[in-house]
Amino acid sequence: MEDLSKFLLSTCRHLRMPSFERWVIDSKLEEMAKRQRIQEQNEVRASFDSLARPKEDGWRRRMKRKRHQVDSSLEKHLTSSGLRPQVHYDPVMPSMADVEDDASKRLILEIEHVSRTKGDGLDANAICKELCEQSCHAAKRLQNLEHRLGSVSASHYYTKGNGRIHLEVERKGKDPKIKLTNGAEAGNSSTTFFSLVFSRKPRTDGKKVKPFVIKINSLHYEKLRQMFHSIHNRIDSSHALHVPSPMTLGSNRLGYSSATHIFHHLVFCLELRYASLAGGQQLHDLRGGGMQGAIHSQVFDCISKYDDNSGPQDIIECFASPFNVYNSSYFSLFHRDLDWHFGSCGDFFSVPIDFFRTGGVNEANPPFSPGLMQRMIQRMEEYLEYADSMKDDEMQSNLTFVIVVPTCHSAQNTDKNIVQEFAWKSYQAMTKSRYLSKYFVLKSREHGYIEGSQHLRPTRFKESHYDTSIIILQSRAARGLEEKSPKFTSRGFEDDLRLAFASRHQLELNERRHVDSEQGDDINTDISVVRHASASRNEVNHRKKKSKKKTKDP
Repeated sequence: MEDLSKFLLSTCRHLRMPSFERWVIDSKLEEMAKRQRIQEQNEVRASFDSLARPKEDGWRRRMKRKRHQVDSSLEKHLTSSGLRPQVHYDPVMPSMADVEDDASKRLILEIEHVSRTKGDGLDANAICKELCEQSCHAAKRLQNLEHRLGSVSASHYYTKGNGRIHLEVERKGKDPKIKLTNGAEAGNSSTTFFSLVFSRKPRTDGKKVKPFVIKINSLHYEKLRQMFHSIHNRIDSSHALHVPSPMTLGSNRLGYSSATHIFHHLVFCLELRYASLAGGQQLHDLRGGGMQGAIHSQVFDCISKYDDNSGPQDIIECFASPFNVYNSSYFSLFHRDLDWHFGSCGDFFSVPIDFFRTGGVNEANPPFSPGLMQRMIQRMEEYLEYADSMKDDEMQSNLTFVIVVPTCHSAQNTDKNIVQEFAWKSYQAMTKSRYLSKYFVLKSREHGYIEGSQHLRPTRFKESHYDTSIIILQSRAARGLEEKSPKFTSRGFEDDLRLAFASRHQLELNERRHVDSEQGDDINTDISVVRHASASRNEVNHRKKKSKKKTKDP
């Protein structure tokens, strides 16, 4: 993924990492749709070939027509990529990317727009085609690597002490440490970071290979440890896995328990997976990850304040990750193989239609990608339609979605942003939905978010440079309650939510400057004490030498 993002951003110098992130996310969604059609095709062929006895001619014609429709729908997606659909599914790498996909078409238009604005004269179609081909070939290489390495049972691997990751503790400061004359070290404000060091096997010629290191701050390490325990260290667990405190582990991995090895490997894979989704450069220079930002915890407190039936932890986050989640119930992208170890409930697009039958309040802060937001509103309306279909008044579902998305403008806007133009369709579908109860806009620089790469940074908050819309969709039963006693549609909720969204970026910077100045005063004090002590010693030595001279003088 790092090679792909570097290719795109080096070829199109005026593009930024979010452009690549949008292309990856939307390409994977379209790939899921393609694979669904492939599955339908295989089912049709299987049912057609498994006929034990002749059927009527009309039935055969219908089956043949359905198979032809599936074949034609796949043909336009698979011809220009040059790959057959048998390529195995990779969680991140687009393995069926095509220039005819909507995600690629949007990227082409974005490159053309930037090229016209900056006068670069780039061939957008050729760049996007090369990007798709590189992505497909990379997916093939990953598939071949998986076949070559094979798989091994986790219990068999870890119980033999084969874990090759050990933990190191370090403190990162803003400024370099000052070495004092007494041997002590003083530094400015610092944050504790943990390094997960993966020891690679030596080369065939016996030379050692430099280990691969991934860093995570102490707050998120402890957060992931607690989430891991909530799944694997419960009372009802047949094989409880307990990970001790990181400060008691040490750097000798041979003394780690099997649970510690498992946890470290999961965190290691988790960071690589989400960094790959952000373009693969996040671990090196913190580039990317803007699509994985989160809202303040005060926002959840505000939402729960106006929901009589739940607390902040009862609100389901529809789009989250183990790094940025605040509540215990959340949906995430990699639930199938990684995120479930940290409490993920599943994928928002894959949960059954009756999942929200009991109602409740749900928060959706999706990655700001046009294709994903369009599919999100379609899926939400399906959930709300199912909630309204319950006939019994006692069983009617009071379902509410609080959506946080960028404010978009139509193509007629003179000061238009091409990315907002792409997202206009989904934004209009939300604001014009028949389930809409209310929406309002938070002005840019008057609100903020939490960084998507918060687990890699000493700071957390950032200020939003774009307008954000809060959109509330509700089922018929929930809207009926709002008419009787307004809560989410009240003016008080809007005012409280604006206050909860207020940017904390400047406040965080001021606090860090205050801590830095206090520690700087302590450093200056230590240095002055050392200098005073040194001067006193010099004065004493000078007096001794002077007295010795007097005694020697006849």
